[in-house]
Amino acid sequence: MLCGASDTENVQDDFAEVVEGFGGEAWHYLSGRIQYLNDANASWERNSITSVQEADVCVFVLIDRYGVVTWEKELHAALESGRPFLVFCFAKTYQDYRTLSSKVSDLAVLDENGQRLVRLLRDLESDERQLTVVQFRYNDFAKKLRSHFGTLIERLLRERTTTRPAARGTRQRRPTAKVFLSHSYRSPEINLRFFDKVAELTDLRFEVDRKGLRLSTTRLERLIRNTDYFVGFYPLRGDLETMSRDDLVRSATYFQLELEMAARARKPAIAFIDQRYQSVLNPPRGVQAVKYSAQEALSDNDQLVERAIQRPFADFLLRFEGAPRRISVDDGASVGILVPTENAHDAELGAIVVESIETRGRDTVLVPIPPAMDDRFLARLRECDSVVLSMDHPAAPVVAAYLRGQAVPTLRLRHGPEPETPEPDASVDTLLFGGQARHYAKDVVYWDDVETLHARVLDRAERIFAEPRLMDTTSKARGYFEAAAQLPMPVFLSYADDDHDVAAALALVLRSRFTEVLNVVDRGALRQRARTISDLDRADVAITLLTRAYADAEDCREEARLIAERHASWQLRVFAIQVENVRLDLLGNPKYRRADASWADIVNDIVQELRNRPGSGS
Repeated sequence: MLCGASDTENVQDDFAEVVEGFGGEAWHYLSGRIQYLNDANASWERNSITSVQEADVCVFVLIDRYGVVTWEKELHAALESGRPFLVFCFAKTYQDYRTLSSKVSDLAVLDENGQRLVRLLRDLESDERQLTVVQFRYNDFAKKLRSHFGTLIERLLRERTTTRPAARGTRQRRPTAKVFLSHSYRSPEINLRFFDKVAELTDLRFEVDRKGLRLSTTRLERLIRNTDYFVGFYPLRGDLETMSRDDLVRSATYFQLELEMAARARKPAIAFIDQRYQSVLNPPRGVQAVKYSAQEALSDNDQLVERAIQRPFADFLLRFEGAPRRISVDDGASVGILVPTENAHDAELGAIVVESIETRGRDTVLVPIPPAMDDRFLARLRECDSVVLSMDHPAAPVVAAYLRGQAVPTLRLRHGPEPETPEPDASVDTLLFGGQARHYAKDVVYWDDVETLHARVLDRAERIFAEPRLMDTTSKARGYFEAAAQLPMPVFLSYADDDHDVAAALALVLRSRFTEVLNVVDRGALRQRARTISDLDRADVAITLLTRAYADAEDCREEARLIAERHASWQLRVFAIQVENVRLDLLGNPKYRRADASWADIVNDIVQELRNRPGSGS
């Protein structure tokens, strides 16, 4: 709310532009946008006080005229209600006040307006009030308001992140939102940085799939549909100089899929996108896109991190916090079954689908196809968790398009043999799904007899309705991201007994980045050949510590031969770390690295190379 005398009309437009730029609603009595009540006891003073109490933030502006209601009623209402506010004063007026305060001992020489202005400014800056007054000129009011208003909003959001005493000893809880967190599992460092900085502003609850669960577009749409917000962290992995545009497109394709789902579900959405994606990753309209510098986001400079992450997210929260979920359904909602019911055979097929879904613990509602696509039909759809749609009816493509437009998660059925490589149907899928058609083509159930239909719908339903893991505390979320920092690859560490202390130090670092480290034994313990072979067969990666003692020891040379055999047959990735200037031809052609950096840096380089290896997925 803009508070001041009638001369605030000179800054009214700038005020509205800045506030609306932050997603707020600009109130000012000259625009008529205040709280008021017209009745027999109507009062401008009462309306003004009510408006201050209803506003989220007040901006008091003093230009040249003293407003009695503003400074004697509205200011006191703001102070008594605890409303946050800013005070701006026109620079010339402020300088005149400072001059008058120092040179005029008797205010009676001033006119009534001048006396009131001097008393007001003395009161604002008195030891009792200790309020900050921001000076401005007409040509910089918008700039200064934007800066101070943004800082205030960010501070208010930060204050919500700490549990602090409220009225009568109660505790104020931080706002908690359920979000769909779109991210790359293989970028744990940037994920942790973004999560930690966002968690300083608000609590986030998000769900993650258990490892090994294959992609289902129907499942993804369900998860996105039933959240409050969509938040995306999109880093770019790899060296941009060696990446073609096709590489960038492949890296962004899954992110683009989830962004489009969020936009279709009309979810409040923000996406932090590594600026190196350039124009390749473009969120749909309605998604707040923040292009960030990876160096700034990971910097130790708090101001750079604040600019890259926290300010944009604070603005996002200001726009959408507390807004109702646009499209959502109850967790126990029924699954709509849209199948033909024109004859006994169709009815039998419908019954099989119903049985398959209900076996997975879901209620169903049978909707004959073709339906009458009116308001009643839409109301029934919005009560459904998701829909199973038979694509074999002539009307099915029209129904599928309608469901997609209404953001209803849909599992499609097709009669016929399952292709070895699912490809989009050029006549329907490409039209419906555009550039994402190949993802949706993988989530079609093909069947050629009733037994196959039952088994495959049952299997797909298990995938779609599998219970995700809820990350509802900061410690759980950090544990999830930290676990992602570990590669799911057993590492075989080969070293000489004389180098046990060096190997133990390296193994400690390896355990923080890999799920398992093999072949590390107590000092002096015998390593049995059968155990060595077993560990090598389990390992995905072998790391050798090359020293003169290693090159001279027969048991180490034997381990090197076994490692080389598996490396030659593509069973192992091998890295040889030269603790001393030693090379071992027995190893074949491993990746050599000198031990001239910390173990943490050396292991990090190895991890990054393994993450970037061809065919490693996303």
